[in-house]
Amino acid sequence: MNRRQFISALGGAASLVPGFSGGRPARGATPSAPRRFITMYWANGVITDRFWPSGANGVSVLPQTLPPILRPLQNYKGKNFTDHINVLGGVRVVTAPDLVHGSNGGGHASVFSTLTGQLDTGSRHNGDTWWRVGAVPSIDQHIATALAARNPGIREKRGLTLGAVCGSRLYHLSFRGSNDPVQPLQDPYVTFGRVFADVPAPAAVGGATPGPAATVDYLRATRKSILDHVHKDMDHYGRTRLGSEQRHALKAHQDQIRAVEAKLLPSGVSTGSQATLTSPALCRPVALDTDRIGNSGMPVVMTADGKSVDVRHAQNFPVVLKAQIDLAVMAMACDLTRVATFMCGNGVDDHLGMPWLGDGSATLHSLAHASGGADPGNARGRDRFTRANQWQVEQLAYLMHRLSEVPEGDGTMLDNTLIFVTSSQSDGGNHVMDGVPIVQAGRCGGAIKTGRYIKWGDWNLELVREVNAPTLAWRPRGQFVSNAALLRTFVRAMDVDPGTNYGTQELPYLLAG
Repeated sequence: MNRRQFISALGGAASLVPGFSGGRPARGATPSAPRRFITMYWANGVITDRFWPSGANGVSVLPQTLPPILRPLQNYKGKNFTDHINVLGGVRVVTAPDLVHGSNGGGHASVFSTLTGQLDTGSRHNGDTWWRVGAVPSIDQHIATALAARNPGIREKRGLTLGAVCGSRLYHLSFRGSNDPVQPLQDPYVTFGRVFADVPAPAAVGGATPGPAATVDYLRATRKSILDHVHKDMDHYGRTRLGSEQRHALKAHQDQIRAVEAKLLPSGVSTGSQATLTSPALCRPVALDTDRIGNSGMPVVMTADGKSVDVRHAQNFPVVLKAQIDLAVMAMACDLTRVATFMCGNGVDDHLGMPWLGDGSATLHSLAHASGGADPGNARGRDRFTRANQWQVEQLAYLMHRLSEVPEGDGTMLDNTLIFVTSSQSDGGNHVMDGVPIVQAGRCGGAIKTGRYIKWGDWNLELVREVNAPTLAWRPRGQFVSNAALLRTFVRAMDVDPGTNYGTQELPYLLAG
């Protein structure tokens, strides 16, 4: 049975099968799994001497034992992802004015340049508010638009821009164009509704306009009904038309869909319920923890033990981010989008603590500023921020794990994805943008060779004290390459024409061949 016969027999369920979409490959193209692009952003940099491998300028093989911050990638749920990553060094981020720390610029406002490689000249700082800037479309928007033009079946034409506990400022990472930011979706319920259904609101009853709660209930019940129908189609087709290996892959994907459904349903509602358009009561209103969030009516995420959590509260950051990752992976497996951008917190993170690491009320911002000292007397500060950095890497490991669970061709969805994980600072305690930490994961459908440390420019870590900085720090010093050149190279890896938005230079070593 060929691909066309498979999709035709499966009907509407085809959009929910990994690696299948209704679109046909371009004339003369070889059918293959689609390439996907994911960005994950964290603020405040890292403990630099605990992140970078040792190596000369150019290319070297990653060591068997990774540096401490990257070590979670060596053993995540029994998987070693070392051969699936590249550590990229020597990149400098174009900076926006940051008048809090001097007119030389630097620091938190550079988030705006992370995915554009350019600075909008209208950027200004006024108290605690940075203007929402971006000189050109960010590469996630550029790539998503190009891929959607080739593949009309993609629902999210601009990709998914997702956030987790982004606070109130510096959370714009994606831009459609100059001064045109993309608002990140911070509520997994909103993400689920936007991606997996496109249905009308319930009709008015007795002339009354349905309220938000009724609309949400209706939409969720309708989505539930659609997914139940899809599961039936998949079950029937799997029993009658697929071999044992293909049935196993199909069932694994169905299990992923059910797992995400369960997180978004209130406790007491089974994912096996036969909800219909005429019985939206099966998806009753979301329970709110009124003791914690009052009567705001803010939607919540359900945890595995049936408890609800406020999506705005920093202590629930792990639950919200995990739900957003699950939704993005499922959307990509369904080929509803091929681009996803994760804004993890915001460009400052002075609101985002990590109490789940046992660090009380300390925020990521305060941990970064308390970590810069290299003398033994500051060992505790360095260790605290190192643990925070390791937890951030664990979130990358979880994303890679989920992608690796989806079989695709001779490999998995991870093999066909380009993941870009970065911060807009290297040493967050001193607001340094030279040599920002970058992990690139996935092989992008064979366009990228992994398992390497690529060191561009000519630089090393030096123990220095910055001007007006209270502490010593290991800082990258030397010659660096522009992040615009790296962004242009990423666009090329995705088989998209970068145009002129990201300069004219591309970086060596990264692309295969």
